[in-house]
Amino acid sequence: MSRPEIAIATEKPKTLYLTLEILKKLELSSVVCTPNDKACGLAKVLLSTEDEAPDLSDSRLVLLGEEPDEEQVRIEIFMRLNGITYPSVIVSGIDPGYRYGLALNMDEIVVSTHITRSPLKAADIVSHWNKYISESYPDCRFLIRVGTGSPLYTVLVLRPILEEIFPTEIELVDEHHTTITSGPDADISSAVLIALRPGEPITTSSLTLEPKTGHIRSLKRLANRLTNGRVAISTSEAKRVLAGTLSLKEIVTPTPRH
Repeated sequence: MSRPEIAIATEKPKTLYLTLEILKKLELSSVVCTPNDKACGLAKVLLSTEDEAPDLSDSRLVLLGEEPDEEQVRIEIFMRLNGITYPSVIVSGIDPGYRYGLALNMDEIVVSTHITRSPLKAADIVSHWNKYISESYPDCRFLIRVGTGSPLYTVLVLRPILEEIFPTEIELVDEHHTTITSGPDADISSAVLIALRPGEPITTSSLTLEPKTGHIRSLKRLANRLTNGRVAISTSEAKRVLAGTLSLKEIVTPTPRH
């Protein structure tokens, strides 16, 4: 029998279905087995629930909740496949722009990547990473490195990150020579390289934006795109966002009616 990379050992239908959907998104193959099946012992990574796992001390084990957390499963699978047990340094790299590329590196090994067109979604992903890391690896150093190739998009992701997980270590990285590929994965490749490159600490001026015509025009397009055309912001509102007196989230999130 060839050695499978990933085995799923659960007889809980809902957990099994959701886990298979996660692996499908990751384009990872797996075998499904009962907890005592021989395949469980051969696999490089074993996914199971706390009450079904043959051995909770097994270093290959990734524990599944009834509704598995997709990001946690993703990270821990790639940790097991790369032999990472307890990382010493974890770095999030962000390549800001029309599309945000995000990469999470553990000891310089990539364990998760994402692409999004929303700076708010990008900040949410980093916040989720921070929460997972602080709970699972509280003694581990966590840094966030953000590229500076596009000042507007850099600031638009920095502000919500600081609102969610301040204080934390954030560095601004010169993006020169970080774009080495083209195509749909270029943003991720750049984010990986940004995560590997030391930067400079952010300052108050790092979060300042001038009310340039290009910034105002880009903000208007961004708000329109993030709301599927539902929101058209004025020049005055755009200037307030640039100045930091109005957040992008306030602009694109509908106010509840009472």
